[in-house]
Formats: sequence, structure tokens, C-alpha cells
Amino acid sequence: MENDKIDQQIREAAGFRHLRRRILRHSAQMVGANYGVDPLGEGPAAEVDTDPRFRVAPVDCLTFVETTLSMAYAENLTEARLWMDRLRYSGSKVAFSRRNHFMLAQWVPHLQRLNALRDITRKVGKGELLVHDYSKVPWASISRRFLPANFDLLNPPSQRAQMPLISLDTLEANLHKVPTGTVLLLVRVERPKIPVRISHLGFVIQRRGGGTVYRHASQEGWGRVVDEDLMRYLRRLDARSKWAIAGVNLQQPRMPSGRPGVLSEPGGAPIRAWLP
Repeated sequence: MENDKIDQQIREAAGFRHLRRRILRHSAQMVGANYGVDPLGEGPAAEVDTDPRFRVAPVDCLTFVETTLSMAYAENLTEARLWMDRLRYSGSKVAFSRRNHFMLAQWVPHLQRLNALRDITRKVGKGELLVHDYSKVPWASISRRFLPANFDLLNPPSQRAQMPLISLDTLEANLHKVPTGTVLLLVRVERPKIPVRISHLGFVIQRRGGGTVYRHASQEGWGRVVDEDLMRYLRRLDARSKWAIAGVNLQQPRMPSGRPGVLSEPGGAPIRAWLP
């Protein structure tokens, strides 16, 4: 999609009062976008990952959610690019080392600090509390396929992270409690040599005519952004996967207070930090 069309799309959706309508509009217009593994980076001036910092296609499951949110928070394309930087990086600089690579330890807490996400899992149902101690992860013995690219350039998390979960049964019994636009994170059981716990994410959409769908960038089978019946997708995945599902977590997007500010470019000095 050309930049002027994206800008027009954002300006039109910005007229919606409620954030969920903006999320619905932008995510719907990305349905059909091709899937691409790790399609975003720090731009052409970066030293490590020179992929673009913003694009609407291709996307993976994470960048689909990030791109949708950045456009939903914005008034125009320029601002959407600033929000994308703010969501993806901690601190005041665009850098590979500042990117929130680890979902449980970095990405979710970062967006919660920005007031961009609020955990509503316990409002939907009771369940277990995931506790993951990163200080016990044997990083040196973990296969590269389970680590971010260029992992040697990162300082891996070492804290203990927590996240409330509900089972698939509890989710199915309480689907009516999940608001449209909620980000559903798929959480797997712990494996000693796999530091990943959150393996997938997408948006929950409640259809007016009935039914609950999962709008997500699907790598397996579809290879693009699709709408699927939520519980049918989760049950199918649980039945065929060798890596068991521990449960799901539910995060409701919120409109952050203030503006995104401007992060410094790779290799540059900070220009302007978070504007409250």
C-alpha cells in the first residue's frame, strides 16, 4: 500500500472516538497481508538489522499487532511511525539492543508501562499464574532457533516475570466477556531449553451476528493475515502441537496518555524523550 493511502486511512480512522473501532478498521484492512518472518528492523542506517521500521506488509504475528496499534493511536502516518518506535523500543533510542525482543519479560511490561495495554485476564476468568525465572535459563545451551537473531549482541533478561493465565476451557465458557480488540497471547508450557513462553498473538473480534474470531498473522497453513474462529483455531492447535498450551493471557489496548515523542536515530543522540 502506498504511503499516501496509508496516511488517508489513518486520518479517516482517527475520527472514530473509540479505540476499538480504530483497531477494527486498521486490522481489517490488513487482512490478506502476506506473512514474513521478522519483517521489521531499525532501518537502512542500522548496524545490525536494516529492515524498515514501519510497513503494513509483510507482517508476522507481532508486527501485525504493533502496526495495527501504532496506526490506531495515531492521527496520521508520520505519527504512526513515531508510535511504532515507541512501542518497539525501550528508552530514547532506536537500536537493536533496545528492541523488546522477549515478549514476557520485555514487550508486555513495556506496553503496560506506556499505558497502552491493560491485563484483563482475571476479569474473564480464574486460572493459574505463570511464573518464569529468567535467571535460571541456561542461555549458553539453548539452540539458536529459539533465540532472537544476533542474540550475542543482547543482554538477556534475568528477572522473574509473571502473567495470569486462563485455560482454553475457561476462555470458551467466558468468550462473551472478552471485548473486541483484545490482544490474546498464546502461552506454552515451560521447557528447560526454550526461553519462549508466548508463542503467538492476535486480536479477538466479536462478530455482530455472533461468533468470536481471531484476527492474526498466520505462518502455518495460511501464510497471511486471516480471520479464524477463535476456539476452533485454539483447539486445533492444542490437539496437533507437541508443545502443550499452558493457557492464554488477555490484554486490552488503551489509548496512551500524551504523545509518542521522537526517539533518536541509530547512532544519533536522543532528540526528545517520552512526552507525558
